[in-house]
Amino acid sequence: MAVNDSMHADLSPTLLWQTLRLPGFTEEGLGLSEEVQALVRERNVLHYKEKTPLVWVFFMGGTGTGKSTVFNAVCGAVLSAVGAERPKTAGAVGFVHDQVALESDFPFPEFRFISHQLDASRTLPPLLGEPGVIHLWVHQRPEWASVVLMDTPDVDSVEIANRNLVETLWRLADVVVFVMSQEKYADDVPSKFLKKVMAEGTDVLVVCNKMGGEFREEDVSDILERETSVPEGALWLLPWVSSNPVEALQQEAAFQAFVRALQETMRALQTPQRRTSWMAQRKEALRRRLERVLDVISKEHLQAQRWKEKLRHYAEDAVAEIVDDQHRRFSSETRSYLQAEIRALFSRYDVLAGPRRWLSRWVTAPLRFLGLMSFEPYPDRAEALQRIRNRMDLSGIQSAVQRYGRRVLEETVPNRPESPMHQAVIQPGVLMTPEEISQHVYHEQEQLIQWLETVFLDLARDIPKGKKWGIYSTSVLWGLLILSLEVAVGGGLSVVDAVIDAAIAPFVTKGAVELFAYSEIQKIARQLSEKYRASLLSVVEAQRRRLEACLELLMPSADAVDTLRHWAREIAV
Repeated sequence: MAVNDSMHADLSPTLLWQTLRLPGFTEEGLGLSEEVQALVRERNVLHYKEKTPLVWVFFMGGTGTGKSTVFNAVCGAVLSAVGAERPKTAGAVGFVHDQVALESDFPFPEFRFISHQLDASRTLPPLLGEPGVIHLWVHQRPEWASVVLMDTPDVDSVEIANRNLVETLWRLADVVVFVMSQEKYADDVPSKFLKKVMAEGTDVLVVCNKMGGEFREEDVSDILERETSVPEGALWLLPWVSSNPVEALQQEAAFQAFVRALQETMRALQTPQRRTSWMAQRKEALRRRLERVLDVISKEHLQAQRWKEKLRHYAEDAVAEIVDDQHRRFSSETRSYLQAEIRALFSRYDVLAGPRRWLSRWVTAPLRFLGLMSFEPYPDRAEALQRIRNRMDLSGIQSAVQRYGRRVLEETVPNRPESPMHQAVIQPGVLMTPEEISQHVYHEQEQLIQWLETVFLDLARDIPKGKKWGIYSTSVLWGLLILSLEVAVGGGLSVVDAVIDAAIAPFVTKGAVELFAYSEIQKIARQLSEKYRASLLSVVEAQRRRLEACLELLMPSADAVDTLRHWAREIAV
């Protein structure tokens, strides 16, 4: 199937990967970044090669093997700089016919082209090349009209930019002329690169350059067989030439035979049958790679769901830990604070505050006489909030939340620095500090106070103002409620219903206003208990949301995954 315009998308590998990042829960997921970039490049390369049916010949090899010399000899001119200093080539130097336009839809937008006219008036010296630039020598030789010859930096260059250039551009190659020398043919990096090129199905001609007379083809083949099996008829031995290497090499019979073999290989690649077969092979390989990537993405999605389940399960454990701690630590000061807030807020609407305070002192006198309680004025809202913050012991909550974060990091996140999920979780601002936990709890308490104020305001507005006796009864009722909470220090909010029934119910008349107030106070007490508990536990939910947000940022977008599936389906047609 042709890679048509509707299938092609102007997606750079970087842009696609921004939506295809994975958490890295699986071994395959950790290495998916480079694979996805390679897939996008391969797809764009196939589109480009179908649109621009040229034969690309790349001259590649290790440092100092003389590949630029072989390139120049094939081109018939010294175009790429050669010399004793190594490495010499710092960028791509090409040889192309002047009727060929390589720039249109070039699959690697990070490169720009600079053309130089190759004619009798040539004034430029041989080119060293430069990173990010493809220098082109433009000629008018008809025998090379549909061929692009390209000299490249060393595959084992010490410069990372040079190695990246080679890894990128060689995907355009129809033929690779891989140049070795006596001192380099067994080197690890060039040998592995040659093996990879042949595994891709690219036509390869291996040139052993600068060979001494004592070496035979059989000797070199035996040495190369240890790492790479060179196809029969694809190995060429070129002799050492001491001076004017380009001109001298062109006179050698071995070099002339190599050029004839290269031209025959290029002619075979230009036949429709061979080109169709080559494209079909590359597309099928791309389709299989796309399927593997989609399978990895599916596995990562499954692991991400399991991770979120663990996140919730561990959060439930942390909540239970906080609840148990609060049962142990819920002090009389905390209860008194909440009771004080109820008393202060209700008393704003108590028209008989004086009688209520007298009633409170009269009822509680025996308790104070026995030393069971003291009578002191409650502070205002701001002062009470500060007092309770100073008295509250948040160490249990802090320990539970931090233990939750450490447990997630140690037991569920891949313990590898290269794991995106690991890197995300350890970033500052993800795992809550003790100070952040305290501020969260204090904020929740402030929200609780605001809720109480709103509830009491609404309650006061609902009481009919024209019923003086009802107001008086309700005032007494409120006073007794607060008094009962003051006395019920030992039971806390969990026994509010019992306190109301025992201490207040006998004073409630059958009037509608009193019954209404009684019902509302019961409801408020229960809601207060639930909201207070939720305010303490919400810090665990805040930590869980932070952790889950790390995952969401690393999951691939649905559009990006659908795009990969679309590519795989179209290639398979």
